[in-house]
Amino acid sequence: KVQAAVDASTASDGTKYGDGVYLIAGETSWSASLNVTGKKGLVMKGVSSAETKITANSDIVMNFNGGVDHLRITGINFIGTTTNHLLQGTGASVRIDHNLFSGTRNMDVWFLDGYQNTGVVDNNNFIGTVGGTVIYVNGQGGSNHLAYNNPIDWNNSANWVFVENNTFNLSVFTADTFETHWGGKLVFRYNTFTETGAVMGSFFDQHNTQATTAPATGGRAFIINNNRINYTINNNNPSTYARFFYIRAGTGLAHDNIIDYSVATTPPDIWFNIIDFRAMGGEDWVSGGCATSADTGDGVSDLRAGSSARCCSSAYHPNGAGVYPNGEGYPCMTGPGQGVYGGTHEPLYFWDNKKTADGNTLVNLTSSDVLVAADVQWAIQENRDYCVSTTGQPASCGGHPLNYLPYTCPHPLTGLTGSCDPTVAGTSGYDIKSSCATAGDFNCDTKFDATDIQTMINIILNIEKDATKISQADMNNTKTVDASDLQILINKVLGIS
Repeated sequence: KVQAAVDASTASDGTKYGDGVYLIAGETSWSASLNVTGKKGLVMKGVSSAETKITANSDIVMNFNGGVDHLRITGINFIGTTTNHLLQGTGASVRIDHNLFSGTRNMDVWFLDGYQNTGVVDNNNFIGTVGGTVIYVNGQGGSNHLAYNNPIDWNNSANWVFVENNTFNLSVFTADTFETHWGGKLVFRYNTFTETGAVMGSFFDQHNTQATTAPATGGRAFIINNNRINYTINNNNPSTYARFFYIRAGTGLAHDNIIDYSVATTPPDIWFNIIDFRAMGGEDWVSGGCATSADTGDGVSDLRAGSSARCCSSAYHPNGAGVYPNGEGYPCMTGPGQGVYGGTHEPLYFWDNKKTADGNTLVNLTSSDVLVAADVQWAIQENRDYCVSTTGQPASCGGHPLNYLPYTCPHPLTGLTGSCDPTVAGTSGYDIKSSCATAGDFNCDTKFDATDIQTMINIILNIEKDATKISQADMNNTKTVDASDLQILINKVLGIS
């Protein structure tokens, strides 16, 4: 049982797979970051988000790095104070659940670049004020373009960061609310989001590849589905969303979302905005645009109107050099609708997204709700680089089939059983069996039996590695799992207690 950051750091240093660091009830301030490096199966657990409260007096509250594996952070109220980043790091199968993020801060969860981050952020509550980005997902970016080396895995894949069944009631953004960059891959599903104050930027931004911090690879892909977004600020206020979906790189799917602007009374300015790509970096990058002398080989300068740079150099040609086959600078590596580095097409898909002006009557978002500026329509074209449908999932776009099957929902890392209703947007579509919260009921089948006993034995013997099951094994709430917990479970199976 620990309270201060230094105590938690010391407690986590000697942990083995499946161990837990339990934070006591009460309120405390952390003036130093908790650094968790390379841990596997570590559980950082508060009593509950109502009882264990940590006020951030450092830039970063928890920093998980070194490729942690099966880290779980749960049951804590993280309270921001200034420009804090509350949680950040890299890892595989990370679970962040049942926490409360509150106060004033710059960012809540940041998955850093240089690693193929995977995991799930689920069943959290986000309130208060965020000055920057709420959840920022990076991946394998940089000059080696690892995130763009393989086709995107739409079909029932766990190799993403999932954000599901969370409630957001937040205000005053100065950036983009949710964002991918550096090859990040984000699934954002079955969340209910309500913005409660003046906002700027975008609801979601898939950041472009850019040269200002070259080589910063753009976001790789997104799946945004079955979310309910309650837009409450009248867009006569100049600080409202410039756009809802802002796509500047890579590929993605957005489907079955509902945007409710009944309280705002007027709709946002832009629903979907697909913007021209920018240069990868290095040569031909001059003051936010391509040099006037840049020429891809077609005899026409690549500098065009607007602040967005174009794909200027033959280095971004599908074959690495030569004249672009479809006109000036197209296709450009990592641009919107582009996939594997080398010219593979992976279009963007939008289908069955709705808007409502009265909270009840749903109106389809159509092709007319997608903005592509006139000066970039040579590079981004409907039915080639993106497709829109109001009659279900498109079979293909631009001759490229879409092989998409949503990943298991609820996510297996949650340990929850139930179902996710494809016809419902928001957290109400996330139907969980409450039995999963019962200590010792590892199968979530509302009964105790021999399989639960075997799971308990495997946990005690350090054979069972699942962090969620380990957290359910503390039958007597002593913060350890041992023979006494096994005896309690046996008694339950025998009907003794």
